[in-house]
Amino acid sequence: MDYKVFEHIKNYLFVAVLCFFFSMGCERSTAYNLKVYETSKSGNNLKLVENVEHDESKQPKILRLRVNKEDRFQKYIGFGASFTESSAWNLATLPIEKRQEVIKKLFSPSDGAGFSLTRTHINSCDYSNMHYTYVDEGDVHLKSFSIQEDLKGFNGNENDQVENIRLVDSAYDLIPMILEASSVKDADFKIIASPWSPPSWMKEEETGMMTNGFLSEKYYGVWAEYLSKYISAYKKQGITIWGITPQNEPLHAHDARWDSNGFNPEQGRDFLKLFLGPQLVKDGHLNLDDLNEGVRVLIYDHNKSTMLDYVRPTYEDPEASKYAWGTAFHWYASSKLEENNWYINELNDLKSKWQNKGMIHTESSIDIDPDDPVGQYWRESLDYAGEFVPFDTYVYDIIHDLNCGTQGYRMVHDSK
Repeated sequence: MDYKVFEHIKNYLFVAVLCFFFSMGCERSTAYNLKVYETSKSGNNLKLVENVEHDESKQPKILRLRVNKEDRFQKYIGFGASFTESSAWNLATLPIEKRQEVIKKLFSPSDGAGFSLTRTHINSCDYSNMHYTYVDEGDVHLKSFSIQEDLKGFNGNENDQVENIRLVDSAYDLIPMILEASSVKDADFKIIASPWSPPSWMKEEETGMMTNGFLSEKYYGVWAEYLSKYISAYKKQGITIWGITPQNEPLHAHDARWDSNGFNPEQGRDFLKLFLGPQLVKDGHLNLDDLNEGVRVLIYDHNKSTMLDYVRPTYEDPEASKYAWGTAFHWYASSKLEENNWYINELNDLKSKWQNKGMIHTESSIDIDPDDPVGQYWRESLDYAGEFVPFDTYVYDIIHDLNCGTQGYRMVHDSK
């Protein structure tokens, strides 16, 4: 089955949302050409299929929108994607002028999408070329701490997937990419940083390097200082970290195939209350008198289907809750999004129970299958939404999240 752009109402919604988020303007005219592009299961990839002249005089129907300025909802923070090592590596293979064009198209509010909310990883993640950390093994005093790994560039032999691929700018890397985006005229974006895993020597019961297992309690204090040092180190590079999550996907650390670390709800509460929160305050990163100043701590950072049970121990503990700006969540679930009404009940419950806490959608993605570049978008996948065209999945998820009070939405838009 083929799906043509503008053929269904979901596609109109998709276009409307894109127009809103990407600040696309349009001038009123009585006649214009309407170009229709198609991406389909049969293999079309944004193929121009129609070029039709449209005359408004032949369609006298008028759509009137009334905006009630008195009805105010949540303050919206931003929309965007990710800064990852793999995106930096891919950009490093492009001619410099093309790379700069890509960056401009993503971050310019006048000549591009104007992304305003982004995320990056602390240590390596599943969008990195290899496992890495910022300290030497066993350095409990963090004397060797350095973010040079995010600065040093690439040699072209990071792993067997990237061997023999020519790098145009081998000095390019994660931090240079962020700084280049910051240099785009009028660019204005916030960064949320998340760790996927502490160094392996700080963990117990791993199944592979920085994979699965959990942070040993004896290193809670060291890890809190580590995260605070990261914020300080990035600040020295001219990069302000707007928010931080203590752990990416804390409940997915038993069968992951990538950098991961477990924190159950009580462990997450205790780590924030006794270690991370006090450390961020001590180092001047967090202001308890106004959580909207300095670095915002967003707890959870996992599936919205189960977020209520996770955040409750933290939010119901005043000594832990005082450090938390809000909740970060993802869309992945073990059942279909649409069948569960996009988890709007969970979102509404979160908003109503803890009205003073923010809500940010920090991750949603559809994995790229290199062996099936066309059919991947129609494959069965219970972790996402079953058999679907992904574009409208994003649209509906964005709309429902916003209607439930979400203040920001960040998609993964990357390739390995």
